[in-house]
Amino acid sequence: MANQKHPYGYWTDERIIEESKKYKTTIDFKINAPTAYKKANEKKLIKGMT
Repeated sequence: MANQKHPYGYWTDERIIEESKKYKTTIDFKINAPTAYKKANEKKLIKGMT
């Protein structure tokens, strides 16, 4: 797995939601996209995704 770096402010609500659609469960999302998952938690988006 390549280590990608995104610029500050990359994870907007829309990008987080699009990234989360790639995974079937929140655990998969957390493991495969940890930064997006962290931002989703900070922005209280996780509840709407499950």
